[in-house]
Amino acid sequence: MWERARRIADEGGARLLSDLAALVRPQAEEPSRAPTELDQLTTREREIAQLVAEGLSNQAIATKLYLSRRTVETHLSAIYRKTSVSSRSALAGLMTRAALDRSI
Repeated sequence: MWERARRIADEGGARLLSDLAALVRPQAEEPSRAPTELDQLTTREREIAQLVAEGLSNQAIATKLYLSRRTVETHLSAIYRKTSVSSRSALAGLMTRAALDRSI
């Protein structure tokens, strides 16, 4: 509809109206993606999940993020619960699939 209105304004010589239409042009909607289990994670949980997917151990993650090993384990428990995965390898697979979906 916007294109049709702009074209009519242009053809009718209504330059001011045509310029105004260009200023208020609606943005094209991006296709919405379906929410995933990962959308439920906090920023810190996503960060930890990504490090798990990279193959880091709990202690290595704790050292890298300046956390205790127990804090990392607590975050992992929450991640497993929210994403319904039961292992590090399943979490790594979920993170890999999500990264591939975003790159498409």
